[in-house]
Amino acid sequence: MRIVVNDVGFVLAPGESADGMKQEIDAAVRAGGGFVAFTVADGSRVNVLVSPMSHVVISVEPHDAEPDEPPVAIFPRGDFFDHELL
Repeated sequence: MRIVVNDVGFVLAPGESADGMKQEIDAAVRAGGGFVAFTVADGSRVNVLVSPMSHVVISVEPHDAEPDEPPVAIFPRGDFFDHELL
């Protein structure tokens, strides 16, 4: 499983749950921002700051997928300055 946060990708450790990650990210966004922690494939612990402006893609790949192939995002990435502030 992979997660990409603002164009920075991570390969997650086998024990990480897609549903758990989605719940943590959703809670951080609803709170206006917060850190989400996860373990990557090499065993390192990573904390990322997720906000309502963050772009996050979680991909669960089949076992035969190329490990170096990036996940496909449905929505193009925009920058903070692409949005009008109200």
